[in-house]
Amino acid sequence: MRKLVKIAILGLSLFVAYAAWPFLSAYQIRQAVRGGDTAVLAQKIEFPAIRASLKHSLAELAASKAEADYAAGVPRPGLIARFKAWMAPSVVDRIVDQWVTPHGLPQAYNARDTWRNSVRPNLPVQQPPPPLFAEASLDASPFERFAAFWRRVQRAAFISMTQVEIEVADRYEPERRYIGRMELKGLDWKLTSLKVAGSGF
Repeated sequence: MRKLVKIAILGLSLFVAYAAWPFLSAYQIRQAVRGGDTAVLAQKIEFPAIRASLKHSLAELAASKAEADYAAGVPRPGLIARFKAWMAPSVVDRIVDQWVTPHGLPQAYNARDTWRNSVRPNLPVQQPPPPLFAEASLDASPFERFAAFWRRVQRAAFISMTQVEIEVADRYEPERRYIGRMELKGLDWKLTSLKVAGSGF
């Protein structure tokens, strides 16, 4: 009987560890972006696939916004606005190609934080509300940093034994979500797809 209990405990421990593994990898990616660890980003993110999925997601988001505006009776844009809309996909593609790289992601993160925390508060414009989710500092304990990341996770589901989809809320935009797919490749979980859903763009 005691042996069966030990086997059951061992099996449960292995199951919990396996279930937590992709989330730990997602957290490591998050910390690598914040800390500028390009080696970890290059190891854990399949960048060509991420860029392709992100471009497709942003194009769908723009199309759905246009449909919503049309359904709400928003007047059709003028010629200049339509030209800008026509040019937008190529501009977005170039931005994604430039910034969604091992070096570009930390730079984009730091630029966004600088804008939000240092530049925008000094401008004579309406200030946005404070972030919905507090960010743990880099010198906080590992538990505090993981807890701050976990609070933003809105949904997580195993699609298969080697694929997990994780939906994370944006710190500043309550309706914006980032939906990432982690896949087990060899002995490591890697981010292979990233989509943006909701509003805020």
